[in-house]
Amino acid sequence: MNVTTFAIGIGAKIDQAELHEIAFNDSSHVVVVRDFNTLKTLGHRLNAETCLVSHKPNLNEDVLDTLSKDEDRYYTYYLTPDGVTIVINNTDGDIQGFYSFTDQNPSESVNDGVLHSGTTFINLPKETWDTFQGDSGDLSGNIYINIKGKEDGTIYKIRVVEGDGKPKPLDLDNSKDNTSSTEEGAQAEGLVLNKFDFGGPRPDVNLDKSKNQELKLDLGGVRTPPGYGQG
Repeated sequence: MNVTTFAIGIGAKIDQAELHEIAFNDSSHVVVVRDFNTLKTLGHRLNAETCLVSHKPNLNEDVLDTLSKDEDRYYTYYLTPDGVTIVINNTDGDIQGFYSFTDQNPSESVNDGVLHSGTTFINLPKETWDTFQGDSGDLSGNIYINIKGKEDGTIYKIRVVEGDGKPKPLDLDNSKDNTSSTEEGAQAEGLVLNKFDFGGPRPDVNLDKSKNQELKLDLGGVRTPPGYGQG
């Protein structure tokens, strides 16, 4: 769950440990005031800080939200080595978005790119990967997104997927290796497998009529070798 909790202590006799536990040990979300009158002045501050907190949805997760005019919503997504594709659909109103590889709250003045309604593929420049590489050399990092409402009652849905959003191509080299292993295993058992082409299955037939060889085919596409099963 993407929940941000603020802990507020009122008066002198408060338990700091309990406040930090409520705030999930984030000291920036612990607030202490003298009395209830002072509490009233915190509304604007808490609202501003809450709006700056970044939501952290999973890849491939749909997030539906509503914004007022000039209201911002921030997101943090895992950035894969293959890049990410950001899909934004707004049903009412209009949005403007920004993304950054380094700033957690991108804006019109601080960003690495602009987002609009529709589909945007983002691939981190190769030279920038050095910033995200850990000691193990693994490529990992985040991309930070800001969606701003341009009208009151703006409704939008955002989804971020890995890569360009297209199915990955089949690894033909591995497929060939698997096929070769299967054929070698069949030959070791004295069997010959049918080979398939776009025209359908065909038996690998090479008969020597002078030796009166017998051919048997079953629906599984396996040919019994000559003399097999005879006493």
